[in-house]
Amino acid sequence: PLLGNLGDFTSSVPWLATTQWAKKTFLGVCYLHVFEQEIIFLSSEDAASDFLNKRGAIYSVKPKLKMVGEFRSNDFRLPFLNYDSESFARQQRFVKKTLGLRSITDCHPMIRASTNTFLSEIINSLSHHLEHSRKYAGGLVLSVVYGYQACNADDKFLKQAEFCLDIIANEI
Repeated sequence: PLLGNLGDFTSSVPWLATTQWAKKTFLGVCYLHVFEQEIIFLSSEDAASDFLNKRGAIYSVKPKLKMVGEFRSNDFRLPFLNYDSESFARQQRFVKKTLGLRSITDCHPMIRASTNTFLSEIINSLSHHLEHSRKYAGGLVLSVVYGYQACNADDKFLKQAEFCLDIIANEI
């Protein structure tokens, strides 16, 4: 009685018990409070869509990254905005408009050209595949988003982007 249904819950296949419990609620949702930790299991597509898409701002909170987010004034940087902020909604609409399915087709010639260059570089010097891959991935983003063409893997903007990503990865 002290642990309730915790005996039905096994660490090797936790989804079996939570799926059964969630079916009893008719909502596809199972909530557990175990050792001061709140856990929500979403066992249906409808429940996942409702919680994560329709009500994501209520149930999701991004961690505060002091060095990345607040001290650097990232009001305009989408990955660091909370879901419930007006800035997030505005930025998300902009990203969907500019990089959505209809707009991205305009970038196909640019993507094709970058891919052809990448494949040619790989064929000519397979031993430098990591450099070519970095240039291709980072260069394609710079090209699509900013219209900038990275010349080589040592391009200053590619280096700056990698440096920033490294800082963010280590901050998290």
